[in-house]
Amino acid sequence: TYTTQAKTKKWNRYLENRLVEAEKISAFCPPEEKNYHQTSLTKAWKKVLLNQFHDILPGSSIHPVYRDAEKFYQQAQQITEKIINQGLLSLAQKINYRPPADRLPLLVFNALSWTRDGLVKIALPPFLANKKNLVVENYQGEIIPSQIITTGPERYLCFIAQKVPAVGYKVYQVREAPSLAYQTSLQVSQYSLENQFFKIVLHPETGNIISIFDKRAKREVISPQQQANQLQLFEDIPANWDAWNIGYTGRQWNLNKYDHLQINHQGPVLASIKIDKSFLGLAKARREPTTDFPSSFFTQEIIIYKDLPRIDINMHADWWEEHTLLKVAFPVQIEAQQATYEIPYAFIQRPTTRQTPWEKARFEVAALRWADLSGDDYGVSMLNNCKYGHDISGNIMRLTLLRSPLWPDPLADRGQHSFSYALYPHQGDWREADTVLRAYEFNLPLRAIFFEPPNASSSPGENFPPEQSFCQITPSNIILSTVKKAEDRPNLIFRFYESEGLATEASVKFYKQPKAIYEVDLMEKRQKKLPYQGWRISVPFGKNEIKTLEIEF
Repeated sequence: TYTTQAKTKKWNRYLENRLVEAEKISAFCPPEEKNYHQTSLTKAWKKVLLNQFHDILPGSSIHPVYRDAEKFYQQAQQITEKIINQGLLSLAQKINYRPPADRLPLLVFNALSWTRDGLVKIALPPFLANKKNLVVENYQGEIIPSQIITTGPERYLCFIAQKVPAVGYKVYQVREAPSLAYQTSLQVSQYSLENQFFKIVLHPETGNIISIFDKRAKREVISPQQQANQLQLFEDIPANWDAWNIGYTGRQWNLNKYDHLQINHQGPVLASIKIDKSFLGLAKARREPTTDFPSSFFTQEIIIYKDLPRIDINMHADWWEEHTLLKVAFPVQIEAQQATYEIPYAFIQRPTTRQTPWEKARFEVAALRWADLSGDDYGVSMLNNCKYGHDISGNIMRLTLLRSPLWPDPLADRGQHSFSYALYPHQGDWREADTVLRAYEFNLPLRAIFFEPPNASSSPGENFPPEQSFCQITPSNIILSTVKKAEDRPNLIFRFYESEGLATEASVKFYKQPKAIYEVDLMEKRQKKLPYQGWRISVPFGKNEIKTLEIEF
């Protein structure tokens, strides 16, 4: 049940992220209580939470249930996107900023509680879609390297936004200009990708990764004579409870041949190689004239970026198997007795050995956004945006991508799937490398929206500068997971947790001075009033402790 009904699990992760983002935007943009979309947000949350019923989200319901679930998810998505767009446009009108007449302003919002760098990818509106060359500038007029890419019918403007404030925003501007030549460390050839962090080499026959050289650590990531980003298929026939259990029979197929390989994007911001593969499964009928025609098809796009030390893989699957399980494998040069996995508000560790019956029985581990294998001074984190089944055995890290049970839903997971995973090699262990933050960033990319600046005849915005943080937290192991309006009061609720198992004294700085701060429980019942100084408050946290504050501004 960690993997079955992949679309439902993808919707769940997507909307959990978007609703948290919508709550933060609605709380701060603008922050007045009268503009908080409490009724709409509650309606959207209830649709998502209904689908977390124990037979829906795990993937063990009948087919009509998932038709209904899809409708609920779509309704929640419409509500959420409307709130986000309205909130950001409302915020933009409060910013005291007027660009030159030939510039179109662009607002970049960071929903996470730390200052971050990240990719901005925004669809070009119709009046810009046919422009050949566009230049991105920060609000001070400095040119930022950018790239236009085409995906299907859409054209997207891409650039790396740097130092976007925590739970805050930064303004950029776009103008039409002659083509510019940017200096870049990105290089791509038919079988290799390279930036300032990594050099990646693909096998010329299989399309799998045979080398990732980490330039910073001056070491190879992939095990010698092994291939990574390898798709592995396993016959999966449980003795009972088809959708619930994994039942390996010992039959395995590794996809070590590609149908097509090409450079997909090449520019100053990102570069990618796309690999197409296919598989002929046992369940497909062998009849002329399609005796040898594959039953399932896969596309893996390997992407690297300027200034981001992460390797992304966007994958599309056209999946039509029966009793087959699909994984992706990364054999890495790391030796460790324990692997670490994210669980809600915390982490767990599991052995990488398979010696005792107890270890053998725990061959699949449920985790959220990341799993990590770290040695004494180096490690590799595997990130994902919608998968929950992992296994790390010895030095081989694997993520379970798809299953194909026949009961109780004989159509489970058949059809089109799109999802992403990433490799984050790092020095030190997962704590030193801030894997928790990198996984959040992978799941909650920077949000961007074009906006019309206030008319020249109108008064400037309400005091908001071109960049601002609404809440800053130190140290980095304290995560702000939620900002929302209190259920029955006009105040704001801030929920934090300690993510690395370390007792910590946290410092929280707000964007304006509170009138009062209370510690509350998860039901928002006040426990005690807290002292604070100016715009800041110090809060002690135990290991993996959750704390909730109520702020009256």
